[in-house]
Amino acid sequence: MANEPNLMPEYLLERRSRRRRILQWRYVLGMEICAVGAAVALLMAQVEDPASETREAVQETVGQIDVVSAAVSEARVKLQEVQQRLAVAQEVVRKPDWSILITTLAWEGQGKVVFDSLQLSGESGTDAGGYRVSMTGTCDGQRNLTDFVQSLERTGLFSRVKITHTQSIAGAGAEKDAAARLGFTIDARIDEG
Repeated sequence: MANEPNLMPEYLLERRSRRRRILQWRYVLGMEICAVGAAVALLMAQVEDPASETREAVQETVGQIDVVSAAVSEARVKLQEVQQRLAVAQEVVRKPDWSILITTLAWEGQGKVVFDSLQLSGESGTDAGGYRVSMTGTCDGQRNLTDFVQSLERTGLFSRVKITHTQSIAGAGAEKDAAARLGFTIDARIDEG
């Protein structure tokens, strides 16, 4: 049929061809309109969903808050530990080192004075506050006791040193013939500050 002549008038053939092309263009334009509409709809869905961005921002913020809260909790625990150590340190600082006093007393006694007891008590009712040291013991004689009291006064640790009681103590057993020892009680005052 390709060789057969077409007897239809030419204007009809052009009209039919135009209609067919218009119909094809309608399909093409319809498809393009659908594609553009779908693209616009997708873009609108992505652009118009600020809630997703907000949700992500809120979740990020919540995560940061959790991290900061954990750090604050750790810091609180460390702060409590440091406060406890500080309280202990402050309490220790308020307490004098009495080993220095005992060492000083032993040193000043030079082996000639033997202590039976040392008592330390805080003195209340005074403006400056302070401590009272009561010492009882024995020594070889009045001269040794006097030297001991004078050496305590020279140390500068005590604001007052006073012999409050002395008595002669006879030797016991094999020491009966030995010289009597002198028992003593000394009160000394240490001022605070």
